[in-house]
Amino acid sequence: GFFNGAGGGMEHEQEQVQQPVLPPRDVQSPAVDPAYDPWEDKKYFDEYAKLDIHCDMLHDASRMDTYYNAIMQNPQDFKDKVVLDVGCGTGVLACWCALAGARKVYAVEACSVADQAEMIVLRNGLTSKVEILRGRIETLVLPEKVDVIISEWMGSFLLFESMLESVLWARDHWLKEDGKLYPEIGRLYVLPICFDQFFEKKVGNLHDVRGINMSILGPLARKELTTWGIRGRKVKKECVIGTSQLVREVDVRVVQPQDLLKILTPLKCTITEDTNLSGFAAWFEVIFPAGTGKPIVLSTHPSQPLTHWRQDVFLLETSVAVHKDTAISGCLKMTQNAYWKRHFDFEFSCTVGQHEVHKIFST
Repeated sequence: GFFNGAGGGMEHEQEQVQQPVLPPRDVQSPAVDPAYDPWEDKKYFDEYAKLDIHCDMLHDASRMDTYYNAIMQNPQDFKDKVVLDVGCGTGVLACWCALAGARKVYAVEACSVADQAEMIVLRNGLTSKVEILRGRIETLVLPEKVDVIISEWMGSFLLFESMLESVLWARDHWLKEDGKLYPEIGRLYVLPICFDQFFEKKVGNLHDVRGINMSILGPLARKELTTWGIRGRKVKKECVIGTSQLVREVDVRVVQPQDLLKILTPLKCTITEDTNLSGFAAWFEVIFPAGTGKPIVLSTHPSQPLTHWRQDVFLLETSVAVHKDTAISGCLKMTQNAYWKRHFDFEFSCTVGQHEVHKIFST
């Protein structure tokens, strides 16, 4: 939801390219502004106080089914256990944990939707088990350690918004040594895409606009569209033109926040058809504890049912003609933005057949 208009409904393909407000180029650091907050907490929590975002997430069938199944198919992790829900929102996960037999659920929420969560808990007769705690987990003191931490912390390209850092803080301070994390593994991937139809819709057919030649706008508009990564953009499965590359596996049980400040990985993909390479799309999956069955996975791959996260795209100013079996080889760097800690910058550097591609994106 933060900065990306995700509350617009999953059936709606977001058209607007969202551009975060970056510090002016002539200012070395926005820290000179007394109101500067690198975490943008006021904007962040104000966004998540909007109920349309929460309704959008509640109607995300893949998200809801996966979390529900992960809880209900692992009763041994919840029966008579103490659970911490970090960023509980409307409280649905906390309520499910209680229904699965948890002795106590501490549901932490920093924005005003905590008020609605309290009423939902009361309305469903769960006040003896679920306690809503208003505030950031970093500022709260729990009365006991917990057996399970559950959280829906994933943002665009898995790590956007950096909510995972709060989950890791909770892990280090409140999770028992043998405790469980839901989910416990996250994996971020990129894959090559053809987005010709996107560009045709956005900047095509400008040479004759009811008798006026507007084609001068085309190259300028395309440059504008390719300056930023586009979050929350649906990528149809037919737009996928190659294999995926794992960018980073995040083991929530052991990863440290500093491990995620900079991610540098080889970039190797193979094109699977004759087409144009327009850029790359990011998708992710998270894996929940397996218990006695097979692992439960939530995926945002374009071939899977649409989620409220959709996918995220990084488009080239000029497309590259490619053929089946063309190799993409190079590297990808992902770094937390120096000024705005919830944002990340992406740098692609690779060879595509006979072409060299180098592009930096902010998000």
